[in-house]
Amino acid sequence: MMRTIMPRTIALLASLLLLIPSGAAHAQDSLACGDGDVISSPPTLWHVTVGDGVSCTLDGAALHGSVIVEGGSVTIRDSDILGDVRVSDTAAATRLVRSNVYGTVSIDDAGPVLIDRGALADVAVSHSSGAVEIRHAELGGSLSIDNGSGKIMVADVEGTELTDLMVVEHVGSIEVTDSDIGDFTVRETGRPVILTGVFVDGDVTVAESGRVEMQRSESGRPSALDGDLEISDVDGKVRILDITTAGDVSISGSGAIAFRGNDSSNENVELLGNSGPVLVEGNVRLGLTVGGNGEVGVYGNSFTEADVSGNSGSVEIAGNAFDSLLCEGNAASPEDLGGNSVGESADGQCAGF
Repeated sequence: MMRTIMPRTIALLASLLLLIPSGAAHAQDSLACGDGDVISSPPTLWHVTVGDGVSCTLDGAALHGSVIVEGGSVTIRDSDILGDVRVSDTAAATRLVRSNVYGTVSIDDAGPVLIDRGALADVAVSHSSGAVEIRHAELGGSLSIDNGSGKIMVADVEGTELTDLMVVEHVGSIEVTDSDIGDFTVRETGRPVILTGVFVDGDVTVAESGRVEMQRSESGRPSALDGDLEISDVDGKVRILDITTAGDVSISGSGAIAFRGNDSSNENVELLGNSGPVLVEGNVRLGLTVGGNGEVGVYGNSFTEADVSGNSGSVEIAGNAFDSLLCEGNAASPEDLGGNSVGESADGQCAGF
């Protein structure tokens, strides 16, 4: 897929390229940073290396090459890196503050990670041993985090081409707030996944996590999804509140479900095989299938069609508008608490609603 580079990034890239002298062979190949050094590079500097146990700071640097850290720590501040930032084999923190990286940021087997402001392309963090925090940044590629431990916090992140975010086998909670992202995928974390005020220009897939929440942020920004939402095998509650979805929704094999106040754009919502109570309340423009759950409450919704079948607990239905309603195989006949209207047909255990 072709990546779109932000206009500001293009301007900065052009300015860096102009700094490369025509006699590039005379440029300094690389500089080994000493412990405690602060580097503000001349335009002839290509690479900076940081060795084991060395603490290095780049402040206002402009590199035509890469920053390579093996066993040390690095802080990159107010700098432009035309190549990559590669960090490995360190327990120390990696910090990028108000800096632009036009290659890949790759951090493997390292400590905490902070990215605060700046423009970046692809970011990959693997086997980190502390928190990963990314805020106020423009990302033009993908963000992947795997096999680490520590909280993941993504806030106020955006890009002209929205960033795909993938987290796999990471032992730490995940919070994404007030951000625009592409596909969002979380697998095998066992920890909470919370999206507030997030626009997803793609699909959301969450499997084998802790509790899941998707709702407005504290700033009042709503969450919205332009693709499908698939949540499965969650060890805890799933709360989907006050969002707009443009694709299908599937929530299965999880605990208690609250699906409330959402606009589903006439797409299908399936809530199947969940062990806790299932609450469907105050939603509009949805086709609903609720089956194989425990207790079910369906209150104050506007449906194209609804199928409420095969649930083992009590089923209460009140204040809904249905085009059609089918109820079959529930352990107890659904209870009509009043206020329901059916445009075409109500069949099975719900005949007479």
